[in-house]
Amino acid sequence: QQPTAVIELTPGFATVPGQTVAITVIAQSYSAIVSRTLVLDGQAIALDAQNRATIPAPDAGIHVLTATVTDRDGLVTTVERIARHGRSQSAAPV
Repeated sequence: QQPTAVIELTPGFATVPGQTVAITVIAQSYSAIVSRTLVLDGQAIALDAQNRATIPAPDAGIHVLTATVTDRDGLVTTVERIARHGRSQSAAPV
């Protein structure tokens, strides 16, 4: 059976550029998870030992997070999450 994976964001609501965002890749499988990767808009993001990354929120807009997990049996699951980031509080409305 394929592993399952979820991308968790903290905070879980729209952010403004530069605000700190914690991203966690949660995965489980019948056999041990041996690798997890995280990509934001095509750029790899390093995960720490707890499978988390802390980054400043990117520029305003819609961004795609992609996580890929592999278990010991070689089964792979890829999930995506869309993240919306608002405009800066100091930016003038358009």
